[in-house]
Amino acid sequence: MSDTSPILSLPYIQPAQAQKHVTHNEALRLLDILVQLVVLSRDQIVPPAVPAAGDCHIVGAAATGPWVGQDRAIAFYEAGGWQFLVPKPGWRAHVLAENRPVVFDTVAGWQDGSNAAFLTLGVGVNATADTTNRLTVAATATLLNHAGAGHQLKINKATVTDTASLLFQTGFSGRAEMGLAGDDAFAIKVSPSGTGFVTALAVEPATGRVQMPQGLTLTGTLTGTAAARLGGLRATRAGTANAITLAYGLSALSAGIQVRFTTTTTNTGATTINLDGLGAIACRTVTGVALPSGYIRTVVETVATYDGTFWVLDRLVENGSNANGTFKRFADGDLVCTSPVFSSQDPTIAAGSIFRTAALGSWTLPATALDANGLVIGGPAGANASTHWVNGRMTSTTNAEFTVFAPASITGRAIRLKSENRWY
Repeated sequence: MSDTSPILSLPYIQPAQAQKHVTHNEALRLLDILVQLVVLSRDQIVPPAVPAAGDCHIVGAAATGPWVGQDRAIAFYEAGGWQFLVPKPGWRAHVLAENRPVVFDTVAGWQDGSNAAFLTLGVGVNATADTTNRLTVAATATLLNHAGAGHQLKINKATVTDTASLLFQTGFSGRAEMGLAGDDAFAIKVSPSGTGFVTALAVEPATGRVQMPQGLTLTGTLTGTAAARLGGLRATRAGTANAITLAYGLSALSAGIQVRFTTTTTNTGATTINLDGLGAIACRTVTGVALPSGYIRTVVETVATYDGTFWVLDRLVENGSNANGTFKRFADGDLVCTSPVFSSQDPTIAAGSIFRTAALGSWTLPATALDANGLVIGGPAGANASTHWVNGRMTSTTNAEFTVFAPASITGRAIRLKSENRWY
């Protein structure tokens, strides 16, 4: 039988031992130190100059003097000298200098023990925690309070494609989720069954712009400048083609206000908007110039945003067509025209080692361009597309001419032209 206990190394009283009180008192002395162990510090490497009987310290790394070679040990002062106990894994002590508990680990040494029990086991409050839900609470409410100022609840994820969110459930089946789900755009998603989620709202992280992919239905009326910034102001139009007045009910303008209106009369040149009698303010295109004639369309809604100086008008792409082809007018002034198919373009006239059509072809553009310096490109249309090519050029703001070429004399060729220019 061993002379000491296996855990705390308390001395046993042996059979027929003399002076049993000495062994008994030694065991009590060790218990007095280790039970409810409290130490003054855990970072000192030399003992204090004037220790008091009963003082305990955890010896710091690389200790010197009377403590040399006792790193991590428990040093206690008694009977005019220092004695040492070697800790075992799991021993706990309270450090008065730090007002915190510590736990001993054979490899890491003395570690902060404030939350050691929670690192692997989890916490269940009126419930049972598991390996997924490390913190589980069953209660009518949960309060996270401040400690004298503010309070933050942090949900962190490892990578962009991971999820950091709050999930709301019915019967443990998901119904709504808000947070960063699969990317870094804050989103609110809903589900009728928990098997598929629909994004109701998403906020772009770079711009802060709010998207509502499913649309927005209002049962009331948006008012004020906040409504204007949401694009909720659909104003009543009056005035003239180039001096538009809008009525909504605002008392002041600020940058970012957005209004929407429709009109039956397009503008014929530079235009102003006067919203709620707050003054006529000049309009600008998305490129920052005065409105050209026809910039405001009559069939679709016009969106005007106040930038603090001008009303900047956006313009949906205008698609048009006539007997001369199709065209697209863009808000930034670009104009793209496409011709109909020109058939019977026969490159049969020798031109050196190649062949060309007998006469220049002519194309009247479906929409007038800003100048005669635009690009005209062309190519085969229909079958045998690789047998011929086209050269074209603008001759005026409304016309272009072209010639068809081929490596050999052929007939029955068809081509189509495209013009890229500007309309303002």
